[in-house]
Amino acid sequence: MIEQSGLDLTPGRLAALSAMAGLVPGVLMMLLGPAWWASVIAAAVGSASPLIYVHFQRQARLAKLLNQLPDAFDLMTRVIRAGQTLSQGLQAVTDEFAPPIAVEFGYCYEQQNLGLPSDVAFRDLARRTGLLEIKIFVLALLVQQQTGGNLAELIEKLSSVIRDRARIRGQIKTLTAEGRMQAAILLALPFAMFCILIAMNRDYALELFEQPKLIVATLVSEAIGAVWIRKIVNFDF
Repeated sequence: MIEQSGLDLTPGRLAALSAMAGLVPGVLMMLLGPAWWASVIAAAVGSASPLIYVHFQRQARLAKLLNQLPDAFDLMTRVIRAGQTLSQGLQAVTDEFAPPIAVEFGYCYEQQNLGLPSDVAFRDLARRTGLLEIKIFVLALLVQQQTGGNLAELIEKLSSVIRDRARIRGQIKTLTAEGRMQAAILLALPFAMFCILIAMNRDYALELFEQPKLIVATLVSEAIGAVWIRKIVNFDF
């Protein structure tokens, strides 16, 4: 996840950040809060925040990489049809495109220049990115190397398939926008109401902390609802 996020982090540094992010709110809640289990919840949420940040950075980077793929494949198709090799196509993408695709394809190109077999370099490209479309691209290249065929036409068709998938994905997001908005409002409503009660009548709102079972039931119900709604509005195709 760290590698695919593109962040300058190591697992050890991320673990240290998570520990610090959990320790600070946990200690503050212990000093200010009315119950020990509130400190545990605050520490757990704080510890998870760096991981959530890395996860969202990874998702954003992979989305950008996916958006760059069709144009990159089109450029590789033109390079191959001009009589050059697949490695030169990778170099052209590295020179003409912005990160992250320039970084990933450039690394694959350098691996081959340093003597790594092309099939190993492309398999590593698929592993690093984790994108289904690149895995299909690598698999198609490996099959083409063994059986032969028109490489330029293969990459061109793959570019068309990726564009069609992106178009369908956009239509799905449009059709499920209302459901995702309703989910966000419903999941945020209990916390928003608690904040309003804190502002209006703090003593009354803090009575909630005297009912830990109710809070646990609320959090569990929120989690179940979030997973349920996610299953409804997200699906593979």
